[in-house]
Amino acid sequence: MVEVEEAFIRDHFNLYGLNGTMSKEKFKQCIKMILSSQSPNEEDLADEQFLELNQEASDLYGLIHSRFVNSPVGLAKVYHKFLGGLYGHCPRALCDRQKVLPVGLSDSLKVSRFKVYCPRCEEVYIPKFRSVNIDGAFFGTTFPHHFLKHYPQAVILPPKIYYYEPKIYGFKVVGKRGSQLFDPPKGNIRYNEDTMTGIDREMILEKVKASNSRTNRFAGAGQSHGEV
Repeated sequence: MVEVEEAFIRDHFNLYGLNGTMSKEKFKQCIKMILSSQSPNEEDLADEQFLELNQEASDLYGLIHSRFVNSPVGLAKVYHKFLGGLYGHCPRALCDRQKVLPVGLSDSLKVSRFKVYCPRCEEVYIPKFRSVNIDGAFFGTTFPHHFLKHYPQAVILPPKIYYYEPKIYGFKVVGKRGSQLFDPPKGNIRYNEDTMTGIDREMILEKVKASNSRTNRFAGAGQSHGEV
């Protein structure tokens, strides 16, 4: 994350719509806590109400951060971090250690932790530094794509995206990527009974039996009417 400038937080236009997540009085208290330069003491850390307000202020700061990083100043700050590889590199071998950008899979809090987006293969990955617990809403779903619109020169893409093509002794495999008969998967699920738990396996077997019984019943009805 980058440090949100105080002037950005004090501008009410930048906070429009955020006060609907809590009461007006609590919203003011959270903003006051965010702008305060004092650190909490031992008494504050022992107060449950203070800790609750501090958590709400942290969530509010994260939502403000998601707006700040999409501003010109915020984009510039992230750009310097991006050049230094602070967010890591794409784990995909054919992306040749392409620098990645932070992204959220949802704009709502407490839905998923932040992920990283590779602008070369355009895929989303779990970051390697899993110890950093940052909500995905602190960056949002818009940021990396907005960033690439402003800094297209930050990513040097090859003439095309290279995909791995499986080969056997140099020959392409029929039906796999690169083959003329390549048929992309349609998203069907094939269950592996050996890796299932007992309950899941019983549920799947019951579904299969029910499906087979319906098929046999329809086939029997068709034969009784002289159909093949």
